[in-house]
Amino acid sequence: FRIESENTLNPFKIGFINSPVKILSKALFGNSKSSGWGTAQEVFSGGLIGGIIGSTTVEPFEPPHHGTKVIGHPLYGIKKGEKYGGTQDYGWANAVFWGSIGAFTTYLASNGGYNPNVIIGIRVYLYNTKLKKMIWTNNIKVHVKPESLWCYKSLTELIEFGIETSINELFNSFWKNYNIADARSN
Repeated sequence: FRIESENTLNPFKIGFINSPVKILSKALFGNSKSSGWGTAQEVFSGGLIGGIIGSTTVEPFEPPHHGTKVIGHPLYGIKKGEKYGGTQDYGWANAVFWGSIGAFTTYLASNGGYNPNVIIGIRVYLYNTKLKKMIWTNNIKVHVKPESLWCYKSLTELIEFGIETSINELFNSFWKNYNIADARSN
């Protein structure tokens, strides 16, 4: 048996948040696996995506509004333009705000999108002890993985399904390729 994680960027298998984050993380940091840094790289990538998107928005921090204020009499007073409300550096404030939300969301989703891939290898030997002769041998290797993000991902069920599939294939191969009449005549 061998259990590993499927290395895919398909959003239907790993999720719609993980897919763009993993693509950006692989583009920025490469494809190497290093213990402990994978989550940090994905959180940085999620924060970068959130910061880029947030720097172009005017929510929740908005720019200062321009208006005119009359000093003195309403008809004859001095009209003065001024800025009121909002934040002067609203672009940076929104980038930091949405970047932190992107990093936090990526952190929550970093353990999601795990697709186990079970590999089962079985070899069978059929040996006649009376004749001291190998009668039949065969081997099979089966890869079992969930089809989508919403499939059940229990390792126990994947292993059981893989063993059942491989044994059925081996027995079908045995009955198809091995001639019992020839074996009795030996």
